[in-house]
Order: sequence, then structure tokens, then C-alpha cells
Amino acid sequence: MRRILLLLLIVVITITVCCNIERIKEEEVIMINGYEAVDLGLPSGLKWATCNIGANIPEECGDYFAWGETKTKEHYIIENCSTMCEDLCDIGNDARYDAATAIWGDGWRMPNRGDIVELRKNCIWELLEQNGMKGYKVTGINGNSIFLPFAGFYYSSELKKCSESGFYWLSNQSDINSARCLLLVHSELCCPINGCYYTFDSRKYFGQPIRPVSE
Repeated sequence: MRRILLLLLIVVITITVCCNIERIKEEEVIMINGYEAVDLGLPSGLKWATCNIGANIPEECGDYFAWGETKTKEHYIIENCSTMCEDLCDIGNDARYDAATAIWGDGWRMPNRGDIVELRKNCIWELLEQNGMKGYKVTGINGNSIFLPFAGFYYSSELKKCSESGFYWLSNQSDINSARCLLLVHSELCCPINGCYYTFDSRKYFGQPIRPVSE
């Protein structure tokens, strides 16, 4: 009899623990305008999207945009880039230029350079392959994480460096022809501490993915 009661107690405890774990998992993902965000425990409270714009799962590359444009296109060239030679400074939260705000709605925006600095200082970056796609797993101090795939970039109609490097637009302009991006690199000569992920100047007309953030 005691053995039966003990077994029943173990079953009840197991079910309770599993339910609590599932509840915790559900609470870790926050829905904003129908899109998933993750709280990484950052000092600012900033939340990062689980996927790129246009992607359904973290490993997908999603859509590609020229900097300051809110629609995709077949060719990413100087001649059809609307923001070349325009002095726009920071386009974050401006639905005319910020694809995250324009497509996902108010509450979402492109990350800026300061957001990347915070992500670098407060998270663990791990180079790995997730479901067949290489990229970086970025884990916050609370144990939650996001995955940034090596999505490459578009030049004209050709996708370059996919599965080799990642180029993610930031909202900051560098000059009238260039803007900042998060560059993810896999190299035998460097490691995350020495700069395999850093901000970089990229030509505005290149097609690059966007990983939105929310305050």
C-alpha cells in the first residue's frame, strides 16, 4: 500500500513539474502584434524578436531589404535604392523607412548600434548549427536565447555569403551612402571575444535581413 501511495505521489509531482516547465516556456515568449519576442534579461528591458522579418522559424533567413526601404525587390542595386545620397541619420520607429515598424506595426523597430553594444556586453554568444543553419545563439543572463542565422546578403539578384556570414541592418546611418549593420563572421582566426560579431558599414543598396526589437 505504501509503495502504491509513493508511486502516486511521484506521478503527481512529475505532472506538476512538467506543467510548470511548460508554463515557464510559454511565458518566455511574448506576443507583440502577433509576432514573438524574447526577454533576454537585458538592463534596458529590450526584447528581441525570435525570427527575422519574413521568417517563420529562427533558422529561416526571411526577407531582405535595402536600408531604409520597407519592401523587398528582385534587384538590389544603386539605381533603385531610394535612400542612397539621403541623409536620414537614425530611422528607428519611422514607418516610412523602418521595415520593422512598417510591417510589424508600432512597438517594433530596427535595432540600433547601442542595442548591439548591450547585446554584446550582457549575453553569451555561441557559434553553432541549428537545424542545418549556421549562426549565433545569443543567450541572456536569464537563460533565454535567440538565434541569428548566417543569412548572407543580396547584391543585385544574387544571394551571397548565405550560411557563411550574417549581415543585419541597424537603424543608424554611417554616411549618405552607407549604414551600420551587425556583421556575424565565422573564422578560424577569431572567436566571439575577439570580434566575430561587430558593427560594420554596409552599402545602403545591399539587401539584408532585419531582426526587430521591442521596448
